[in-house]
Amino acid sequence: MTPPTVLSANRSPLPLGELVGRGGEGDVWAVRGDDGLVAKLYTGGKAPDRESKVKAMLDAALSEGSRFVAYPTALVLDPGGRFAGFLMRRIAKAKPLYQLYKPIARKRHFPAADFRFLVHVALNVAKAMASVHEAGCVIGDVNESGVLITEKGVVALIDADSFQVEHGGRRFACEVGKPEYTAPEIQNRPLKDVIRTQDHDTFALAVVIFQLLWMGRHPFSGTYKEGDMQLERAISEHRFAYSSLDSRDMSPPPSVPALDFLPKEMGSAFEQSFSATGRAGRPSAAVWVNLLTGLQKQLRPCGRDPIHHFPAIAGPCPWCRMRDELGIELFVPPPLAVGEAPSTANWTDAFDLLAVWRTIDRVTPPPPATKPTMATQDSGPSVGAKAAKNARVQRKLVGLVSLAAAAAIIYVAAMIWPAWAAVAWFGFAQLLGHGDERSFTGGFQKADQAWAQALGQWRSTRGPARFDALKAELAEARSQYEALATEERQRLAVDEGTRRAAQLRAWLEQFQIRRTHFKGIGAGKIATLASYGIETAAEVGSIRLLRVPGFGPINSQPLLEWRRRLEGRFRYDPKPNAADVQRAAFIRADITAKAGKLRNQLEAGPTRLAKLAADVVAEQQVPSPELAALWRTRTQAEADLVHLGRAVPAATQIPQIGSSTQPIFPRPIGIPRPHQFGQKATTTSTTSASAIAKSTPTSASLQCPSCGSSMVRRTARRGPNAGNAFWGCSRYPGCRGTRRI
Repeated sequence: MTPPTVLSANRSPLPLGELVGRGGEGDVWAVRGDDGLVAKLYTGGKAPDRESKVKAMLDAALSEGSRFVAYPTALVLDPGGRFAGFLMRRIAKAKPLYQLYKPIARKRHFPAADFRFLVHVALNVAKAMASVHEAGCVIGDVNESGVLITEKGVVALIDADSFQVEHGGRRFACEVGKPEYTAPEIQNRPLKDVIRTQDHDTFALAVVIFQLLWMGRHPFSGTYKEGDMQLERAISEHRFAYSSLDSRDMSPPPSVPALDFLPKEMGSAFEQSFSATGRAGRPSAAVWVNLLTGLQKQLRPCGRDPIHHFPAIAGPCPWCRMRDELGIELFVPPPLAVGEAPSTANWTDAFDLLAVWRTIDRVTPPPPATKPTMATQDSGPSVGAKAAKNARVQRKLVGLVSLAAAAAIIYVAAMIWPAWAAVAWFGFAQLLGHGDERSFTGGFQKADQAWAQALGQWRSTRGPARFDALKAELAEARSQYEALATEERQRLAVDEGTRRAAQLRAWLEQFQIRRTHFKGIGAGKIATLASYGIETAAEVGSIRLLRVPGFGPINSQPLLEWRRRLEGRFRYDPKPNAADVQRAAFIRADITAKAGKLRNQLEAGPTRLAKLAADVVAEQQVPSPELAALWRTRTQAEADLVHLGRAVPAATQIPQIGSSTQPIFPRPIGIPRPHQFGQKATTTSTTSASAIAKSTPTSASLQCPSCGSSMVRRTARRGPNAGNAFWGCSRYPGCRGTRRI
């Protein structure tokens, strides 16, 4: 198309290049020799209506310092010197907003966009509107085509000549608007007579942000309990389908996130923007800037699909749920150039798994935690035990005296039997009584159980268990690495098997419902279809259509017939096309990424194991004050029982940890021990050097074969082994284990 002849503001020729775009009021042309400018030329006699407004915008210098809005920068004149249009900043490689917030279009036009990008763009849209309001203007006609987005998320507002502007005591109105973005209070009114306010703009801003965050769903599109509900009516009646306060008989489409998947402050902002009371003061563009800035900091990746990001407050990933229930990929992996992903051979040949595993296997594990550092101690009887023993002697003396008194009474007056019987009973009670000595047995059992529990815990934390767990983790990584080649082959085979279906879907996704005319299906119903995830021929199906409010067997037929016609035009190409190569490249790249993580984990394995083993050994050498205190308590309780001549109960069983052996605990000095056969062993109640020599093991590894406790050197005094030395368990008579010397 040949560009028209026009002049610049100084009446010099302005060379135009190719046609950039067409609209209802005019055409946009490139300016040859200046890639940063375009010229908008009015058509259909619109120039006289816009001349005063454009000159007022130029006089107000709105374009100076504006990075979000393509304001007029200079006049463009026709060959006769009359107003024809204006120059404005060119937004290179930018696309309209609807190609971003609609999942089907996003996969084609913004394939690298994820939810973080959507939040970033929403933030920039809010900043753009805030800058317009700071300049004293009102956008008025906010819509999905008037906002352009670059692949880096830069936002630019176009059609600035439709803004409502006040300058020089004159107001220039915005006379147009789309119902989907028009505030309830001005729905169905002639907009040329309406004085627009910033509050009207912020209603539209909230709709745009909602569409970005809810995958293209409109906040007033949902299910009405009494049947069909036109979008314009729903807006005018404040029927916010996602409201938790007053949805007015509307409910959101199935499978989409509820309002509470966002932080509470953002949910409240949407409620205020769309509710009947919001007209009193909707959140400003500046407020939305702060809210979206906070939302950016709360996003986290999905554990199931790292492409998905969502607010931490949302709980389970909402995008996985939508994908699983609607069968639509909301986000796709970033595009890869053909050949960018390494082949299977590259990542397998560059890594010697067996050599790495042999290195892992050679790492020496830490020894079992069986010998905590314990100081040798001498535990004699406690004051309480001594007092109990003295009380026993006193009771026996009293008992003997009582029995003697009873005998004397019998001798003198045998007939007075109640008297001597009572005295005799008292004497026998004193001789046979135990006082409070039984409490010492209970005290030992309590101390022994506490010691056994603490020792078991010590072994589990300072033994080879952590080393074994890390090695098991590495073994699992090895198994996963060995299975990657099979996983890659299987995934490529599945992808190849579904190639025809993928090509058909890609073919059908090219045909958008909004760009096709259907009898009886207007803009409101098209918005409702989009809210239910039906935007292209690929999503059209009888079951899905019948779930949409306002659609039944009859008015669904035009859509179903449209899809059938398109399917008839589809031709399958068995050769891999660009999309097939892209999917295969992504599969290989995903496998390569997994291989890299596992390879790094395995290569670091020997170092991690060696460090862990060294740490465990070092921890085993650190004395434990808690264990030492419990051991002293147990030893004291045992010494008290021995002093009182009471049997020491069997020790609480301590579970074995891994391949560890039972620990050696130094035997307290000065506690006599009877021999296992019942003969009396040579004992001493002193702490002389000879006594210490006789009661201390000569080997640090000598243990009782029955319970694992330490052993002491003894000498048999009677029986066939009289005079012979032997090792006896230090816990005799609770344990009767012996070893020969």
